[in-house]
Amino acid sequence: MKYLWDTDSCVHFLNGAEGIIRKTQSIGAENICTTMVNIFELKFGAYNSNRPGSNLARIEKLRRILTILDDFDDEIGRRKRCQAKLLFFFRPFSLFPLFRLTPYFSENFF
Repeated sequence: MKYLWDTDSCVHFLNGAEGIIRKTQSIGAENICTTMVNIFELKFGAYNSNRPGSNLARIEKLRRILTILDDFDDEIGRRKRCQAKLLFFFRPFSLFPLFRLTPYFSENFF
């Protein structure tokens, strides 16, 4: 049986929650997958954290352990960095237009 982790499951694993670590050991990491959307969310959180470098490194380790569905990684780092920068400058505004503008800004400004 395969398991599909959501972002919360990935975060609990990255933070070393005992329950999810035990479950991962019992079912085997080869039976767990997550989606590229979850990786996007993890990287967005990492870029907005106090320790982006170490958090991004932990996410890369997770990517080597789990099967990632929809793998088109070239865009991830660039767009998440751009969203984090835009969010910093446009915090009072709605996020919906921000996410629609991200491809334009990431290609032209960052």
